[in-house]
Amino acid sequence: MIRRVLAPAHRLQDVVSYIDTVKVRLPRYLRKEELKRLWESSPRNAYDPTPLQWYPYWKSLVTLQYPSAALLRTEQWAERSRVVRMDIALDLITGDADAASSIQDFLDTYQTKPWRGRQRQAKHGTTSYSSNTRNVPIVVVKYSDKPSKINGRPCCHVEWRIQTGAGVSSAGVREPRDIQLINHSRFWRKRLRLFQVDMESLGARLTSRSSSMRPQRRAAYLWRTVGGSVQELIDQHRNDASACLVPIGTEWMLPND
Repeated sequence: MIRRVLAPAHRLQDVVSYIDTVKVRLPRYLRKEELKRLWESSPRNAYDPTPLQWYPYWKSLVTLQYPSAALLRTEQWAERSRVVRMDIALDLITGDADAASSIQDFLDTYQTKPWRGRQRQAKHGTTSYSSNTRNVPIVVVKYSDKPSKINGRPCCHVEWRIQTGAGVSSAGVREPRDIQLINHSRFWRKRLRLFQVDMESLGARLTSRSSSMRPQRRAAYLWRTVGGSVQELIDQHRNDASACLVPIGTEWMLPND
């Protein structure tokens, strides 16, 4: 009988999901009054009037931080534009920094990323990345040493960065106004995946090829060599690991509909 891992749901006080960053390609340049409204909406917004070199139809690029529904609903430039990047954030709000850090540790250990290919994880400081290269369609970022951008409270911040237009379209967003239609609970339910490893089953698979070590010890040794990470175990030993995964529920970390 496998010993089930307990998720740190008791350390969670609230869950907030929101659009962190959006990049939008425009087939024209912004007018002065449109630029003024862009800056007034948020000083962190950005504008790049450089056409795409390989596709000059797209004349400029607008970067929106925490885009407001009012801006997307009223601006004419939002009608014929194309969203080419979208970062969706999930803030797992806690009562203190230690709780936020423990939730990140739990996710670093048990979270896996679907449709991964040959990517490998990376960590810079306390920030975890699902890929050690930037040139990938989707990157999952996690950190817990900064407060929530929404309410300033301690949190474990999970960010799903969709870095291609095709990826954004597959999430149901093509134009900026589509962002308002995103069902955040459904979005995260489809993408959040947590698994633990059935160590007894893994050990049995490994020792079927070598009897020099007992199954549990062999599995424990392998777990240590991959740094105690389910994703690293899958990346390095996919055939053996995939047959020994047991799902962990994610309902506790989903935002409300």
